[in-house]
Amino acid sequence: MKQPKVPRQHMGSMSLETGTESKTGAADSQVNPHSNTTSATDTQNTNAPTDTQNNNSTTDTCTSIFKEVESILPLSCGHKKRRYPVTVEEVKRRVGPPENMSLNSLVAYLRVDKTKNVTLKQDLQDAGIDPAPKTSVTSLCSRVTEGEAADLTLSIGKLAVSTIPFDDITIVALDHQYPDISIGRLYEFREMLQSLVTAVKAHSGDFDLATHGMGFGLLDVYTGILMQVTEKEIENRKKK
Repeated sequence: MKQPKVPRQHMGSMSLETGTESKTGAADSQVNPHSNTTSATDTQNTNAPTDTQNNNSTTDTCTSIFKEVESILPLSCGHKKRRYPVTVEEVKRRVGPPENMSLNSLVAYLRVDKTKNVTLKQDLQDAGIDPAPKTSVTSLCSRVTEGEAADLTLSIGKLAVSTIPFDDITIVALDHQYPDISIGRLYEFREMLQSLVTAVKAHSGDFDLATHGMGFGLLDVYTGILMQVTEKEIENRKKK
């Protein structure tokens, strides 16, 4: 099955700055996924050969569009549903652990008419994809493509930047009489938070795969919120 190629998606390191108009200024740079952490999808794509490195048929198959599907969530104001390309590589992630999607689950994921199961099965075989006999994990994320999951995460990050009043948030538990001690504790918290997120991601690849990239994406958004509050508090205490 020869298909046009699409760039690989990186689910765990999406920037929330693109197209964001922030009311908080510096918040844009903080409520972002950390550049030094990657999701399980990122790791797979980084290790995979690119077209400039290897022009063999395996790379062409993995980076080609298997199907284009409509989004689950419609856009507001009556707009049509957005369409997302699903690559062969993405489908292979769905049939692999932890989800191990069956043919019936792929019918739902790829929005295929149930009467065309035989055609889908043949297309999967042509792409070297072997669905599992029975799906292992199902959730509300099961039908959300990686592209739509990325857009949902991006949207939540933009909402955080535009609606959270970072300048008005104060950490009241700190000792206001000794700014230097408080600043030291804030630095320690920041380092511990970064280490904690890194440790969680190192053992949560299945979680990110099962949420189609949204798990690590949202973790980065919420971590960014905490980091921004911490940075603001450090900045304010240095002025005292």
